[in-house]
Amino acid sequence: MNDPGSQLDLSSDAKPTPPGGEAERQGRFLGVTFECCGVYARIYPNAAGDAYEGRCPRCMKSVRVGIGPGGGSARFYTAS
Repeated sequence: MNDPGSQLDLSSDAKPTPPGGEAERQGRFLGVTFECCGVYARIYPNAAGDAYEGRCPRCMKSVRVGIGPGGGSARFYTAS
């Protein structure tokens, strides 16, 4: 067990994540059940940040949910 390849070094710090950007958006998603194929997927904000966009993972049917002033508290939807 003295082989250096069999050891895992967890003492070094992970690469710091810069504020904002992708790390901040990771928590922003809507859960969508696609009735077309009976599957669930998460959809994320588009690059412009004005809508959540995604596709059914099976048939690729698209869905777009606009982001408006005030927003809403619902996080899970069904797309038909």
